[in-house]
Amino acid sequence: MVELRAVEAGWLPGRPDDGSDQCAHGTVSLTVGDQTLVDPSDGEFTLSAAGLYLLRTLGDDHRAGDALTDGNFLFPCCGHTVFECAGRCVVLGCPSGVDVSVTTDGETVTLAREGRTAALTRLRWREAVLAFVGQVEAVYSRSVPRAAPSDAADAAGWRLFWEEWHARVRAAAEEDGGAGATGSAR
Repeated sequence: MVELRAVEAGWLPGRPDDGSDQCAHGTVSLTVGDQTLVDPSDGEFTLSAAGLYLLRTLGDDHRAGDALTDGNFLFPCCGHTVFECAGRCVVLGCPSGVDVSVTTDGETVTLAREGRTAALTRLRWREAVLAFVGQVEAVYSRSVPRAAPSDAADAAGWRLFWEEWHARVRAAAEEDGGAGATGSAR
């Protein structure tokens, strides 16, 4: 059994939902079997950046400090700078967060953090990731529309972010025959 869910998801605490915050925030629970790899006591994360990184793990392995997260954590505290670099969406934040390695060998996905490891099938991992990004998308859906960033580079970065997000969700949903497909965020 795998549980990957956003907990207390929303916008920056103490600020009104005025559409200015581009990133969804909250805590995370990630448990596989009897192994808890991330829990709400680990702190608040930028759920939108984590969602994109988790979608990337469906096609590529992640180890701390690698290109999949642009040197960020899999569950980053911050993801406030989003930009395009050589056609790729790069999300930068602060040096805080929780890293969980995600490696795939055939049909087995292994998750590891600080000596704790857990294994599950690729199908279960894909279902868990799609459910998580669906939760993040729900935060955007139930909120006021996000205001477009006034800076052209920021706007281009966020456009690329959502293009990659939606393309990866579609690809993952197609892989499992459309089950687990999520809606459209923003």
